[in-house]
Amino acid sequence: WHKTRFGIELTADEIYPIIGGKDAIANIPLAFLDSGDEVLVPDPGYPGFTGPALMVGANVISYNLSEKRNFKFNLPEIENKITDKTKFIWVNFPSNPTGQVATLEELKPIVSLAKKHNIFIIYDNAYSEITFDNFVAPSILQIPDAKEVAVEINSFSKAYSFAGFRLGWIIGNKDIIAAL
Repeated sequence: WHKTRFGIELTADEIYPIIGGKDAIANIPLAFLDSGDEVLVPDPGYPGFTGPALMVGANVISYNLSEKRNFKFNLPEIENKITDKTKFIWVNFPSNPTGQVATLEELKPIVSLAKKHNIFIIYDNAYSEITFDNFVAPSILQIPDAKEVAVEINSFSKAYSFAGFRLGWIIGNKDIIAAL
């Protein structure tokens, strides 16, 4: 599907089935965060990004998706919030709850930033198939070398309108997937 839809080649160790997108959303923080670590989350954003991090005593650092910026991230703001304790950043376009989308060109700088600071990106792309006005949502993994720092989550319940169907997948960085 990813090869046909996004032109992304994946190997077996870059794909992992999950019990719906929420399975990965809940368990990635448990695999990667310890007390005192930091994770960056969008605000407004999906509440599920924060709970598991707080459970392990990690610090949730919000970055703004303000209406002034059309609910898109501000890269300098994000970079200013990265510390030596930052482990990863949640990115979500098409966004829940704003519905905002991002182009591949808009996503490239966040991949460069993650590589520069040696953090990784968890890209929630569950709404990739629900867009309007002829916009076709990209995969962050279409960006060259994004697999070095990123994984992407998707779900049958959103992509194929199977509400409650607890099956999804995570693709991308094989080390992140192995830890999950």
